[in-house]
Amino acid sequence: MLMYLVTKKIILAFLSICLSVSLCLAGQHNELKYIFLFIGDGMGTNQRLTADYYKQAIDTGNAKKVGDKLSLSMNKLPVHGIMTTHPSDAYITDSAAAGTAMACGQRVRRLTLGVDDTNKPIKNITEILRHKGWKIGILTTTAIDHSTPAAFYAHQSDRGKYYEIFQQMLSSGFEYFASGYSIAAINDNFNAFELAEKAGYKVCRKRDELKTVSDDKVWVCNPNWGKAGAMPFNSDRTKIDFTLAEYVENGIRLLTNDKGFFMMIEGGKIDWACHHNDAYSMVSDIIGMDQAVDMALNFYHKHLNETLIIVTADHETGGMAMGGRNDYFRPAKLKGQIGSAERFEIEIEKMKEKGADFNKIVDKTEKWFGIEDLTEYEINDLKTAYELSSAGEIDESMPKEYRKYAQKNPYTVTAFRIFSERAGISWGSVTHTATPVMVTAIGIGAERFCGLLDITEIYSQIFSLVNGCDSK
Repeated sequence: MLMYLVTKKIILAFLSICLSVSLCLAGQHNELKYIFLFIGDGMGTNQRLTADYYKQAIDTGNAKKVGDKLSLSMNKLPVHGIMTTHPSDAYITDSAAAGTAMACGQRVRRLTLGVDDTNKPIKNITEILRHKGWKIGILTTTAIDHSTPAAFYAHQSDRGKYYEIFQQMLSSGFEYFASGYSIAAINDNFNAFELAEKAGYKVCRKRDELKTVSDDKVWVCNPNWGKAGAMPFNSDRTKIDFTLAEYVENGIRLLTNDKGFFMMIEGGKIDWACHHNDAYSMVSDIIGMDQAVDMALNFYHKHLNETLIIVTADHETGGMAMGGRNDYFRPAKLKGQIGSAERFEIEIEKMKEKGADFNKIVDKTEKWFGIEDLTEYEINDLKTAYELSSAGEIDESMPKEYRKYAQKNPYTVTAFRIFSERAGISWGSVTHTATPVMVTAIGIGAERFCGLLDITEIYSQIFSLVNGCDSK
């Protein structure tokens, strides 16, 4: 009996080795030509699942329990992993260091883009693939010179060097950019479109142009942009605004060729929603990103032996938990909200400028969330936050308040936390955390993204796949 068990273990180990070798060889026989890398900025595992459960509840009408099947395509991909995100100089990363780790394969200091700890430029995956003849697309719901998209084309010692970053975007020669506007252009008051056209880019800002453009180099910019040049949240989107799914669909049309393409697609405002503890806008933007994943999956099913799709995040934001008091969790209750925290804050400031008192502000708050029953306890919390927000900007000289709100508006954060709590969603902070994030994948080499991963392995595994089975 003992000999039988030993023999069985040896056979199973041998089969496991054979499977590993066959998977590696499969990566060689099936030529990887098309890569989609989706990055949900700030999108932790709890954020992904909350969006999934919310969509399930809305689609089925059952708000009290989880269905038998996941609803988001990104969560149904067959390979699942978990990924740590820390930079070289801390436990908690920022989008610049995290983007660089995924684009360049090295952990670097916070706030730096595409450079090592001595500020020496690091060649990134897009530059390597372009040298091989692949076409490159960089897509985001934020400004094109924001940290995550910039990590895939720029090399700067400070993520705040927006003008230099924008110039490197233009000089990259990458075939397709799609985004909001440019932070550099807003800060320095110049016309980014004129500079892009001088650099040989066709600028598209209308839907009919988006569907027909065929130039070699294209920058699609959303017709509207708000804070820091970003596209509106899905919860605020108008009919003329583009979607991330449209950006991906157009990218496929423009980039598909015999040699291959790499597309980085960022759901950038998921992070912004989490910074304000705005659960509804977070959910809406994750669902919008999932619709973009569907576009990639449509392409994948036509190119099964040539395509890899990866969906992950650069870090978690907000310390979000699924469940609050008394084991209560009802994400469908988020549906009553009419717009983002970003737009709410603008509306409240306009009211204050016109002399609105606290009671009118509370009335507006109830209407914003579709509720009529704020409790005395909730109103007292709002009153304290209102007085604090009226006193001026919070800074590190106010340690208790700074820990709670950082530099966010106390009234806005408190209002959105109250509404989140009514859906059973808790927030631990308004900043990034060190919580690991989920990775899911499908296609050629997807099995490499299973298990516990380091953030640098997004780069190293892609590098290995396009250069044979040997690692970097």
